[in-house]
Parts: sequence; structure tokens; C-alpha cells
Amino acid sequence: MSALVERCRTLTTLVVDDIHDHVGAWVDEWMSFPVPDRAGVNVPLVAEGRCFGNLGVAMTHVPRAWAADEVALVERVSETVSTLLAHEHAEVSLRNSEMRLSALLDGAHDLVVVVDHEGVVTYVNGTVESSLGYRPADIIGKNIVGYIYPDDVDQALERLYMLHSGAATPMTIVRVIAADGSLGWWEISSGAERVPLVGGRVLTCRDVTERVERERTASRWVEMLRYAFEVAQSALDLAPAAFLDELPATCARIAAIIAVDLVYVDRLDPATGRLAEIAGYSLPDTSTAPRPPQNVAFGDLPSWLDRVRDVRPIVIRDASVCLEPWAEEKRRVLLPEGGLMAVPLSSALSSGGELLGVVGASMFAAPRDWTDDEVTFLRIVSETIAHVLERERLDVALRASEARFRLLSDTAADMVILVDLEGRITYASPSSRQLLGFTPEQLVGSYSRSFIHPADRKAGYVNAELVLERGWTMSDMRLRRADGSYVWVANSTSVVSDPVTGAPMEYRASLRDVSDRKRLEEELERQVLHDPLTGLGNRTLLKNRIDEVISRLGSTAHVSVLSLDLDGFKEVNDTYGHAGGDEVLRQVAARLHTVCRPTDTLARTGGDEFVIFCPDADERAAVSIADRIVFVMSAPIVTPEFEFTLGVSVGVANGSGGSVNTDWLLLEADHAMYEAKRAGKGRVAVTSAHSTSPLPTT
Repeated sequence: MSALVERCRTLTTLVVDDIHDHVGAWVDEWMSFPVPDRAGVNVPLVAEGRCFGNLGVAMTHVPRAWAADEVALVERVSETVSTLLAHEHAEVSLRNSEMRLSALLDGAHDLVVVVDHEGVVTYVNGTVESSLGYRPADIIGKNIVGYIYPDDVDQALERLYMLHSGAATPMTIVRVIAADGSLGWWEISSGAERVPLVGGRVLTCRDVTERVERERTASRWVEMLRYAFEVAQSALDLAPAAFLDELPATCARIAAIIAVDLVYVDRLDPATGRLAEIAGYSLPDTSTAPRPPQNVAFGDLPSWLDRVRDVRPIVIRDASVCLEPWAEEKRRVLLPEGGLMAVPLSSALSSGGELLGVVGASMFAAPRDWTDDEVTFLRIVSETIAHVLERERLDVALRASEARFRLLSDTAADMVILVDLEGRITYASPSSRQLLGFTPEQLVGSYSRSFIHPADRKAGYVNAELVLERGWTMSDMRLRRADGSYVWVANSTSVVSDPVTGAPMEYRASLRDVSDRKRLEEELERQVLHDPLTGLGNRTLLKNRIDEVISRLGSTAHVSVLSLDLDGFKEVNDTYGHAGGDEVLRQVAARLHTVCRPTDTLARTGGDEFVIFCPDADERAAVSIADRIVFVMSAPIVTPEFEFTLGVSVGVANGSGGSVNTDWLLLEADHAMYEAKRAGKGRVAVTSAHSTSPLPTT
């Protein structure tokens, strides 16, 4: 029928009075019909430039001379039919379009809501059922404000007013009430223009509860670390007695940071055989009686003291129902507690880790779920307190020793030497045997500088000039012992002058062993810059290293940061407890060490988060390291109690040149790590100074 079809496509009216009077291919096709019409009028059904078919009238057996008004009538009817068909086609297309749009929106991750000028919901996509538990019919016709948490309603009303006044509205985050009564954080955005086609303004809503909680957790961890550093700095700056005077205020601040009812520091006093509270804080204005200061004989709490001597942190959700002997004993002798967290105070300077006391944080009655960050925070602060108690004990012991021997000699506890103006030792006291392992005779005639540690000799020369200027000087330095080791001494040097001329004759130096103090200072400094569980650097040390490399290399800097997050670690803590989790973290740290280069810095920055800083590493090298990390972590972790397989997601940030910023590198590495997690965990994702979003690589 091609010829006849081509004739119809001309979109003109075909008038046939008698088919037998016409010739052509289309006539042949007309006559091929089983019952061909003898005469007819055919008008195309055309509307909006589209042909919907053909309208015809015909005579089957006889010719017909069609009058002009008859043809015009058929054409008018054709126009009406064409218009109706066009409307029908448009309505079908619109319905199909709406169905496609609805299907797309119902499958979207985001919640799409349309509200009128009063905030009444006129449309909501099907995501509302999976995300909040409401059916769309439950929401439509209701005011959207009714689903906002009361504390956030004022902000929501302000945003709605701005929206309907035509002002640009910023991204809004509010808490939304789900059908089951739970709360979630939602991020809501909208264009400033009303969309007449949908009858209101379109709000795009995204559930950001996990992101908000993660940010709040990170902020709280930063607050805890900052205060732990303040406590450690106070321990370095203050004398032990002054530090202990401030300990009640420290307990109050700890209680506020981790939101508990009670914080206390109990010290074991072997001399009296009692457990005595030296500082504490109890939440005021509570219906439960506050815990009074404790002073209990060791014999009344044997099980509790045995548990504390175990050194491991004590983390109990509800001590009031715990059936362990130590818990029942503690409830009987002391006041009952709900959630309980306690960290033993042990000496870092004694080989056996002698128990000094315990730091506790608890609720009066309510149960409490403790986070890893809170346990780590209390452990860091407890180590600082333990160092101060140990230093106080050493100071007391030193003062007692000095008092006992002061009657015999002011310098009997110190080594005293006399040095001539050339630097040769002319006298050494007998205490040289205890301090250096040399007899006085072995020292006399030697140059004093030959015993000074090479790293301290420059300071020694400066001190020699100072002592001549003002007659005395004090400094700390390392001296070589007879066995080749070095000992830290406090050196107090003065000039011995000629009584007649006043000219310098020789120097007198008093040397005292301060190894214990130095170890304590080094331990306190290590604590501030290192993670106590794994021994790795913390975020402070990490940022210092990155800043130092970027500052030193300047425009030639080419560095990478790898942000690591363990996949599945929460299951370890949930299944095997914090002790099991701690062991896994230690093994993870050891594995990561095997991958790092000697110049790299490995740090633990959170519960199960690690960061590796790679100086002089381009993107390709950093990704290679990241791939090795994923491979190394794929092997099971084996402990005496269990075997567990973890994964790791790695984000890589790379930067070069003098404009590289430490905070930017860490933030971009975190973003890439989260992208790796979203890509399926056990993956590596990369971002660089020239990219706007992380790109997964494996």
C-alpha cells in the first residue's frame, strides 16, 4: 500500500467521484481491496502538525459527484475528531510521564516533599515509608512542621517564611520524628522559586543522622584529647602538691566532659593499709545520696583490690546487677553504682607496675554504655595522675633522704668535683662510684668534657661562659658512666675565686642523678604525643610531622596522606569485649608497621582509625602502599582467645608545592576513605589537590 500511503501523507483532502476515472499506482492499490469503494472523500486527521489517521465517507457500488459543501462538512468533522485525538494523546503522554516520574522519585534515596504556602504537604515520594515509616497518605494534607522535633520548630518556621517570601534559604538541618517516635537528623534544601506545575515548593530531604553523629563523636573526642593534654601539661608545669590541689577541679571537668554523676581518685597507702580518696566530684542536686569520701581498710575490699591489680580497665554497663565477687563486695562496702568505668593507677617507673590507686567514673544508679573514646580518655588522664603520684612519692623519698644525710654532709648525696680553668678534674667525691661507676682516682686528671654526652657538649660550653659571667649556673646533662651508658644529672656549677684578688681559680660542680625525673618527663611527653594502647603517634604528633615536612620542603614538597578505617571492628568489641578489641588494635598497628617505609609516620587517630603520612610520595606510590595495606589486612588476626578477619578502607590524599595544607590533606584523606567505604569496603579511593571528589581505584 505504499503508493496509497504516500498519497495520504500529502495531508490534503482526496475527493474521488468515480475511481474508474483515475489512473496510477495508488488507484491500483485502491482497487485491490476486497470490496473497493466506487467513490469517496478522505480527509487526513491532522492536529498540532501530527497525523492521527484518516476520516473517510464512501459510496461502495455507484459513482457520486461530491458537492463542495459536502466536502467542507467532512473536513470540519475531521478537524473536530483531530482535536479530540490530540487531547487524548496528550493526556496519555502526561499520565505516562507522571508514572515515570513517580517511579523515579519512589526509587530515589532522597525524600522529596512538595509543600504549599502554609507548609501543608501536597506530595511526598515513596521514600518516606522506607526512611521514616510513614505511608505517603499519612503525610499528604498535614503540615510539615508537625513532624519536626519541638526544639527545631522555630528554625523550621523561619526557613519556611524565608522560602515563601522568595528569599534564598540556606541548607537546613533539623531533627525529624519518625513513625516509631525515633529522631533522625535531616538535611533539607529547596530552590527559592515556587513551581506552579507541582503546586508548591519542592523540598529535597536527606537523612544525615550518621554524618551528624560522626561529627559530634569526633568533636567530643577532640574535646577529650584537648583536656587530656591540658592535664598532662599541668603535670609538667606544676609541682606534685600543686597538681594534686587542683585534682578536685580536674574530676569535675572530667565528669562534665563524659557526662557522669561521679568521678573519684582513690590512692592505695601501703603504710596505713587503706584505700583513701584524694580527690573526687559528685553531681549536686540529685535524689541519690552522693558518694562520701572513701577511707577503707584493704581487708574490707580484697576482691575489688585484686580486680584493680589486674591493671585492665573495668568497663561495666550496670554494676548494680553485676554478679562478680568484686562488684558485690563494692556494693556492700561502698555505695551502689550503675554504669561503672575504672582505670587502675600503676607506676610506670617500677618494673612490676606497682599499683598506686584507681580512677573511677560512674553513674549513681543508671546503666551507662561506654565508648572506646571515653575509656581511652580516662586511661590517658589516669596515666598522668599516676605519674604525678609517683613523682610525689619520689620527691618525698628524696626529701627524706636529704634530711637523713644532711647532718653528715650537705653534698654527701651528690657527687662533687673540682675542675681547673683548663677543664681538668682535680678532685672527685667518693659518691662518684655510685653515680658514674668510677673511683675518684680514675677521674682526677681527666678532662670533664670527655664525660659529657656529645649532644650536650655545646650546652656545656655555653654554661662555662655563663658561670664566668654570673658566678654560677645550673643545667641538666648526660654523663658517661664506666660501663659506657649515660646518666642524666642536675649540674650546679659555681666559680671558686681567689679570696685576695677575686680572680677565678677553679670550678666547683655538684652533680645529682635525676634519671627518674627525666624518665617521668619523657613519659609525660610521650603520653601527650603517643597513643597509650598501640604506642603509635597520635594526631598531635602526626600534624607536627606533616607541618615540619611541608615547612622544610616548601615548593618542592610532594606528600601523601592515607586515612584508614577498619571494616568490621565494632563486631570485635561487641563479641570479645574491649580487651579483645585492644589486642586486635595492637596487632593491626604491628601489621601496618610492616607496610610503612622508614620515613613514614604511622598514627592512631581514633578508636579504629589510623593515618599514615608519606613524605616524598606521589599518588602512584601512595596507592601502592594503600593496596599493600588492604592485602596485609586481609589475613586473619589470631589471638590466644579468638581468630577474626578484618578489612580496611583506605582514602589517599596527595598534594605538592608550598600551598599544601596539613588540615586539607587530613580532611581530603578522610573524604576519600568514606568514599572507599561507600564503594564496598576493603577499597582504596584517591583525591588530590586538583580534584573535587574522591575517585575509587580498587
